[in-house]
Amino acid sequence: MFGVFFADTQRGWAVGLDGLLLRTEDGGQTWQLQRGKAEVGELEQVGFAEVMGNASLYAVAVAGNIGYAVGDVGTVFTTTDGGATWQRVEVPGEANFKWIRDVSLVSGTHGILVGAHGTAVRVAGGQIAAPEKESHASETPH
Repeated sequence: MFGVFFADTQRGWAVGLDGLLLRTEDGGQTWQLQRGKAEVGELEQVGFAEVMGNASLYAVAVAGNIGYAVGDVGTVFTTTDGGATWQRVEVPGEANFKWIRDVSLVSGTHGILVGAHGTAVRVAGGQIAAPEKESHASETPH
């Protein structure tokens, strides 16, 4: 497991290797498999095809009905029904094959996905925007 998020004291999600996405509705006493495999063999057994098709997930967040789970090779899953179901979506542009390591959402379902090489992708209401060009710390903000 790599990430966990609770929307309230009862509803939460956890993500991990091999595209694992779990959900709890009882404060973590029991967990339901939403996608991936509950058991993963040795990491060395995971080949390129498996990584592309079932990439590891690192973070998950849900705000209202909108949520995102993010991971390797630009993997992004989104929910529009409060985390009951998840669908894989394409990240536009160069971020499509970069590792996405975290997601942050605020009320109103706006947020950002961040990852390798300064990748920052804005999200709003279930929509993913094309990544902005990388900025450098020495540049003066406008």
